[in-house]
Amino acid sequence: MIMFKDVSILSWNVRGANNPKTKSEVAVVDAQGQSGGVWILKQIGVNFDVHVVDVYLNTITISIATGPWCIMGDFNEIIAPGEQRGGNFHPNRAAGLSSVMNHCNLLDLNSVGGKFTWHRNCRGQRSISKKLDRGMANVTWRLNFPEAFLETLCRVNSDHNPILLRCGGLPIARGARPFRFEAAWISHSDYEQLVKNAWTRERGLPIAGLNTIREDSILFNKEVFGNIFKKKRKLENRLNGIQRVMERVDSTRLILLEQQLQKELDDVLYQEELLWFQKSREKWIKFGDRNTKFFHAQTVIRRKRNKIHGITLPCGAWCTDDTILQEEAKKIFKNLFAPPNNSPHCSFDVAVVPKLDAEQVQTLLHHVSKEEVFIALNQMHPLKAPGPDGFQGVFFRQYWHILGNDICDMVSEAFATGQFNPSLAETLICLIPKEDCPKHFKDFRPISLCNTLYKLITKILVNRLRPMLDSIVGPFQSSFLPGRGTSDNAIILQEVIYNMNKSKAKKGDVAYKIDLEKAYDNVDWNYLRSCLHDFGFPPLTIKLIMHCVCSSTLSLIWNGQRLPSFSPTRGLRQGDPLSPYLFVLCMEKLSLAISEAVQNNSWKPIQISKNGPRFSHLFFADDVLLFSKATCSQGRIMANLFNNFSKASGLKINCAKSRALFSKGVPRRKMDKLTSLSGIRSTNALGKYLGFPMITGRVRKDDYHFILDKLNSRLASWKNKFLNKPGRVTLAKSVLNSIPTYYMQISWLPSSICSQIDQLTRNFIWKGNSNNGIHLVGWQSITQTKKDGGLGVRLARETNTAMLGKLVWDIQQNSNKPWVLMIQDKYLSNKIFFSTPRSYGSPIWNSISKAKLALQDGYQYRIGD
Repeated sequence: MIMFKDVSILSWNVRGANNPKTKSEVAVVDAQGQSGGVWILKQIGVNFDVHVVDVYLNTITISIATGPWCIMGDFNEIIAPGEQRGGNFHPNRAAGLSSVMNHCNLLDLNSVGGKFTWHRNCRGQRSISKKLDRGMANVTWRLNFPEAFLETLCRVNSDHNPILLRCGGLPIARGARPFRFEAAWISHSDYEQLVKNAWTRERGLPIAGLNTIREDSILFNKEVFGNIFKKKRKLENRLNGIQRVMERVDSTRLILLEQQLQKELDDVLYQEELLWFQKSREKWIKFGDRNTKFFHAQTVIRRKRNKIHGITLPCGAWCTDDTILQEEAKKIFKNLFAPPNNSPHCSFDVAVVPKLDAEQVQTLLHHVSKEEVFIALNQMHPLKAPGPDGFQGVFFRQYWHILGNDICDMVSEAFATGQFNPSLAETLICLIPKEDCPKHFKDFRPISLCNTLYKLITKILVNRLRPMLDSIVGPFQSSFLPGRGTSDNAIILQEVIYNMNKSKAKKGDVAYKIDLEKAYDNVDWNYLRSCLHDFGFPPLTIKLIMHCVCSSTLSLIWNGQRLPSFSPTRGLRQGDPLSPYLFVLCMEKLSLAISEAVQNNSWKPIQISKNGPRFSHLFFADDVLLFSKATCSQGRIMANLFNNFSKASGLKINCAKSRALFSKGVPRRKMDKLTSLSGIRSTNALGKYLGFPMITGRVRKDDYHFILDKLNSRLASWKNKFLNKPGRVTLAKSVLNSIPTYYMQISWLPSSICSQIDQLTRNFIWKGNSNNGIHLVGWQSITQTKKDGGLGVRLARETNTAMLGKLVWDIQQNSNKPWVLMIQDKYLSNKIFFSTPRSYGSPIWNSISKAKLALQDGYQYRIGD
């Protein structure tokens, strides 16, 4: 079947299609014998051999020669737990479909409009929904149809939703696209002179200089640099013609011409790879390995994932009209960054607030050196998405010898006066989907793209401020502070949950997992200014920080187009290097207020061991945990404190996403009273915290199967048919090894999970996406260090032991950490850690104990002074 780019194809499993009511609404193409049911859309000349072993497609093999193709329909299976609601997940059956996708190099054409395509209502039980219908295509098809997308339509007289493949996409309103510096221009010999001439014309005015460079670059790209792809085709055709002539004629002139054209083609291929590498935003694969097709494919996949085809409007209607969606987006996000008109500023006072000392104040006010600016520049990723000016870090690094002095003068003036040209703070807002199938505007996260020159100012502020935070931020916050990490809070929460599950006391305890609604976007600027003043920041620094926050203008990027800008009146920009640290200071005032309530004996914290530390709260950025006794009086104290904090800061609890966990002995009647008082629903399990699964019973394989799902998801998106072996090894080491490492920080993973992680990594390196692959070297040799002749690929179990070894080290060396104090009092009781016989306890303690046994032989006591 020949596919045109404006074709739309509908796939629908219509159960009950023979019913008279359904017959009147659908057209049926009858199957003949066993044929029908599977449509394969392909290019002429592509050969297929399809074998369906059973009706459920548990086993299917598709052999294909070459060319673009896609397949869609009811596959009767899902590939990840997130593709169902209700019912049981069957990992082995899901692995079968995932294996087919990998074997055939298929990408899942994620649909818009609905997450699930099959529904069953069960009387007296929870209904079941699954994503059984889907469309899949190989990368070549996706590159040929970059605008194609799948839409889930309304379900009518069937338990399946129809899915509609729109091969040509939908018409979108054309608007202004922001300028983007192309890193490939650097490779042209004339471009540096262009930069030098343009900058000299605007000497001492960095913003005007960048504007001139931008205008000259657009002209340079059109008249000098040219279209890379046209140049590539022209050179290939010329080379092909010359080589055919050389088959018949010997000519020194043709040999020299061939060499010259080959060099020109190599330069163009380099530029092409750099172009797609820059657009792909890939952080792990190194540029220069000729993985151009991989970078191109990743660029198309990333663009399709971020493109918005349709949204459910506030009225409940599904809309795909791009003009209407743009207007709705502008209205919603303008309101998001503006406080209600009737919201007066309220104070939130704390009796004792730690302040910066004189030396720290002097550090903040110190003159900015050229070296300090250059260090901040080198801390930025060279090819991160740029701000409105379009210039990335790589541009400033490459031409620092031309731009550096003027930029340093501009930054020094900002720190000396506490202000700068407001155009530096202009910001683009891009919408990143929070989930695979976003349906509402709330399913997108607004990420700010700031100008590089602006980020130089905030990076220097961060570099000066970060070492000071430990002196003014208490031990109950763990985010963005040196020496503290995500695992600290997760360990404490896991131990608390374990204790609460064991407790039978009727008074009992309660743990609240709080979700703050649009936390960064709702921060009140007056509250932020008061926090900076209370913590002892000098007036000049406060002026500069507030100028960074308040002088910004925001422009929404909608499907690549820049919409009209607006000025926010509240909120911190996610993407600004300074924002996370300002948010920590805002939350510290709440932390101090809670600690003050504990000291006054009004807030009753929990304590999981007799002499161990007490815990009333834990913060990690906007992830909030609260602990107290499960009494109504405690519930009222919490509610009043948070109500006052919300009025001052603008931060509100999202009750729909927050949960309360009660200890096992708390009666249901008391639980109902407390949930009614707080508005937060109770739960039997808090699920994941900061990505870590919180285990309530024995550790099972299913608790960590999501790690394998994440790895398979990455493999499915890479489609490493386009990757060479060095590229696959790099990805295996940097991504496949790093994904499990995060979860290994606090958990001894089941052996079967570690074995499967190693198997996925091994197959990825040797086999790619095929079932055939020769293992040229033994796996044991591959996992040796490079020094010993291996490739440095890590074994999962060894990595797991090493990560838990960091906890063993903390127990021995960092006894001031809250979680270490808790573990020492509960399990060690002033005994020597390595001399303590193995005992069983919580999942955390069991994991640490296993790591201790593995590390014990290499640990020695050295008696010193």
